[in-house]
Amino acid sequence: MEDKTRRKYIDFAAKHRFKFGYAYLNAPPDMPLNSQEKEGLAECRNFISVMETIPFHEVEQLYYETLWGTDRFYEHPNAQADYSFWAKAALWTSEEAAALLLGKAPKYINSQSLRDRVPNSNLNKKFSEIQELLNRAFTTGEVEPIRYMVANGGRPAKIIEWAINNNLPCPKELLEALGRYADSPTSALPTAKRNEELWVAYKRLDDQYKTAHKKVSKRAICKELFHSPEFNSQFGSELTIERIISDKKRESLR
Repeated sequence: MEDKTRRKYIDFAAKHRFKFGYAYLNAPPDMPLNSQEKEGLAECRNFISVMETIPFHEVEQLYYETLWGTDRFYEHPNAQADYSFWAKAALWTSEEAAALLLGKAPKYINSQSLRDRVPNSNLNKKFSEIQELLNRAFTTGEVEPIRYMVANGGRPAKIIEWAINNNLPCPKELLEALGRYADSPTSALPTAKRNEELWVAYKRLDDQYKTAHKKVSKRAICKELFHSPEFNSQFGSELTIERIISDKKRESLR
């Protein structure tokens, strides 16, 4: 497997670093070449010979360096989204969200980089469509907008919900990362076959957390109000808590 990958990396690097010589790499031996063409071919062959002898990690590094300078730069590891980092962000702009929903790093995959380097690519088309739709969702309030510097942003969870409802791409790794860092005890979301199933599971756990948090908060309020050692015995149900709080409020109005 490593040999096959090495061959792929070497071929890619040679093709993009020695375009002139690479074109004649498989030419017939008797094909007439001028001095410039011969020199280019010799340099390309020498490069390939060296690459076949160096350690694989060096070949891989050179491949990625070459990849970054081509119109396939978005396949580079640096261009892939860091879901763990972006799941912690309080908001995403439409440009950041478009990149993340496509599994890309907003720092490197954005409107300008795609427009400048791959304007006619399918990636640029998808990116532009998602950004346009989300900007319209911000405008109409379908996704609550939050002003951030010179652009609108939105809460990650709301953007994800919007994306799923509109059948837009949503990497499961992004959902899982949001599950780990959301304000809930969901330390790890289960892997689901469909994003919709994963979102439903997340919402269910999140709702359970909010309900539990509400009860705990009420218990704390009661304890603070009464400072009573018998408090625990009075804590019977949510209705009991509501009654105690209501009674206390009425007392304060007398």
